[in-house]
Amino acid sequence: MGIETTPGGECYSYAYRYSRKHPDATIIHGTVIEPFALDPSRHVHAWVEEDDMVYDWQTMVAGEGGKFTGKGWPRDLFYEMFEPEDIRKYSASEVFKNTFKYKHFGPWGGIGSEKKISSTSHS
Repeated sequence: MGIETTPGGECYSYAYRYSRKHPDATIIHGTVIEPFALDPSRHVHAWVEEDDMVYDWQTMVAGEGGKFTGKGWPRDLFYEMFEPEDIRKYSASEVFKNTFKYKHFGPWGGIGSEKKISSTSHS
């Protein structure tokens, strides 16, 4: 099965792999802002929520999480910093089924038909 990856990061494939090892985790697809950018814009993103923590590729693998690198973000702080919107929650079994159905790791269901969404597109 030819699975496509998302350019610029592996957040969707990371969430898929995590869900295979942690079947009780919730996989989230949505949009987030880049809080430290000069001109914050909204991007599609995938992350995992488990035990009030958020784990994503950027923090856990790429090392872009500051003091949370390799540890994950406290859920409340992640939501405060990155302002997630257009959230879709999936169980591990739903992630597996959608990956097989669409032949890619996400996003599915109309989130981010473009890879980058203008910050002015949300209310």
